[in-house]
Amino acid sequence: MAYPTDPQVAYHYNMIKGRIAETLIQEMFVSLGYEVYHYGMEHMVPGITGKLNKLNDPVSLMIRNTPDFVIKEPQSGRIMMVEVKFRGSGRFGAKDLPKDFAYPGTWFIIVSRKDIKCMPYQDLLDGNNIEPNAKNRLADCPEFNLDKERVKQFTEFAVKFFTDVA
Repeated sequence: MAYPTDPQVAYHYNMIKGRIAETLIQEMFVSLGYEVYHYGMEHMVPGITGKLNKLNDPVSLMIRNTPDFVIKEPQSGRIMMVEVKFRGSGRFGAKDLPKDFAYPGTWFIIVSRKDIKCMPYQDLLDGNNIEPNAKNRLADCPEFNLDKERVKQFTEFAVKFFTDVA
């Protein structure tokens, strides 16, 4: 299927891709013993999602840019905020960050057609980018302490789900 040209259809198409990526990451963390709590605006303020798209006041931006999850690491009990994005190209950088992002400790997890990568907000803000050939794979990130084989399995799921997605 080609990318939709109708803006309303494209909005829904992108929302579906994002939710698939979020579900994939949520299930991966759950399977690894993490506690995963929905934190994004669609869960905190149900029904408001479509109404905030064109509003740019500080409160609307803060709600719209709320990270997707709060996760609790099973061994240490450490709490982390996670924002999941699908990017077919596998590229994500400072230019892609939400304007006036109010959650500086957040980790961005980028699901692509070929891999799952991650980087903390501050590194992105400092000009580092997630690139297809970069070495910031989620499986290799010591901050999450993940089983590499399980992450590889979920990366294979991502490849299957997103290979033909525009």
